[in-house]
Amino acid sequence: MSPYLPEGFRQSVYGAAPRTPLPRRTGAGRYVSFVFAVLLCHVPLLPFSTAQGGENGKAEAGAAFTASRSFNAAVGRDRAEAAALAAALSAAYGHAGRALSGEMVPDFREAAERLGIPGETLFEGLACVHFPVRRLCARVEGITPDGLVTVGVVLESPAGASLAYALKNADRVEAGGRLVARLRAVSARYDAAADKLLGRAPGEPEDEEAAREVQWATDRLNALEILRDILSGGAEDEPRLMEERLTEALRLAPDDPLLLTLSAGNRLLLDSPAAALEQADAALALAPDFARAHDARGAALLRQGLPALAADSFGRAVALAPDNPVYLLHRASAYFVLKENEEMCADFRAACALGDCDGLAWGAGDGRCPAQ
Repeated sequence: MSPYLPEGFRQSVYGAAPRTPLPRRTGAGRYVSFVFAVLLCHVPLLPFSTAQGGENGKAEAGAAFTASRSFNAAVGRDRAEAAALAAALSAAYGHAGRALSGEMVPDFREAAERLGIPGETLFEGLACVHFPVRRLCARVEGITPDGLVTVGVVLESPAGASLAYALKNADRVEAGGRLVARLRAVSARYDAAADKLLGRAPGEPEDEEAAREVQWATDRLNALEILRDILSGGAEDEPRLMEERLTEALRLAPDDPLLLTLSAGNRLLLDSPAAALEQADAALALAPDFARAHDARGAALLRQGLPALAADSFGRAVALAPDNPVYLLHRASAYFVLKENEEMCADFRAACALGDCDGLAWGAGDGRCPAQ
């Protein structure tokens, strides 16, 4: 059997967004391998606050959500604006997530909950994938030291993708859920520290620990805003341009598993599998249960001609998210290189049972995966 993954398999399994094929390597022991999808949802990140949306419980397009944050000389308007944006986004995705949860029929809900994303986070991840967000202009009231900045966002019409499509691209849903959860976690830390700085009495010394915490949270919120900007441009962004933005984001937030994992995917697109492996390992050191990071590690290993180790890393992603068809298809690509046809077809069949039959269609058409 050829050491290549055939073109038909490459196109059928990875030709449609958000999966991104990697180029072929040449030389002795050549092979073709694939990287996990590098798309996350297009959002920035931050807290909770007053929100305005539809009253009928539906996740309607055009619903606006606003949030406000105070600022003074210690906190700064730019930090308060970032936190207000986060609050508005958090409210928007919470509203849309609850609406999607309530609208889902039981069998669809059951299929969705198997993706390994806990509780409401699952449906907020779906909302993150499904609804683009438009930011409104910030409004400032008052002056320092008693300023107030208000930021709004609007849920736009979904870009044609159905919820079934979102489930089929379960890696995006998983990443979206983690992104929204990260937004809330960082925002909560910002709010707690900012409250201490805002409540300081005249003449009282500044709380240095709170000041450092506000700076920490602001850096990460700015990094996540860069990530939102990258992702809102779509999958066709030039990898070298993305690398510049990701490098800046990681300078601000070097310990963010989502950024590290996305960076690993982009390094693969730049044909730097060793650097991609380093980034994936760094992400896993921070988040050992991050299935997408295990998947990124597998892609990097496969690119370095280590299909057995790649299959193991893909397998860890499968174990963490057993009903995510993307990771099954990626492990199948490692099995193809290993010439383990039975295992490859088993993963194709498992992915098909979860709604993604592209790999099995290729295997059946090519005669490698006969009907059972």
